[in-house]
Amino acid sequence: MHSKAAFPLFVGLVVAACGAGGSGGSGAPIELSVPKGELPSPGLGCDGIEWTAPLGSRVLYRPDDGRREVHVKYMSRATHGLVTGIDAFSIDTLRLIRVIMPYNGGE
Repeated sequence: MHSKAAFPLFVGLVVAACGAGGSGGSGAPIELSVPKGELPSPGLGCDGIEWTAPLGSRVLYRPDDGRREVHVKYMSRATHGLVTGIDAFSIDTLRLIRVIMPYNGGE
């Protein structure tokens, strides 16, 4: 499970700090702590950004297929470019709606 610690948030550049939990939880709602105005536009993403994202950061991407969600990629704390989990959050509620790739501990 992810900690509630703040991590840099990337959508091509550092935008804000993110305090989301992620990939499951103890039954309490898991929410994305990013102002809605700072979420990426549909389809916004930077190819290869994972390779430049700092260790332990989170990369946000918003699919352009009409779904009202944002995907959060959790970057490894030990290996550059390695995605260690992916969660989908609702754009409307900022709550976790599903786990796309279970978090594997960040290493």
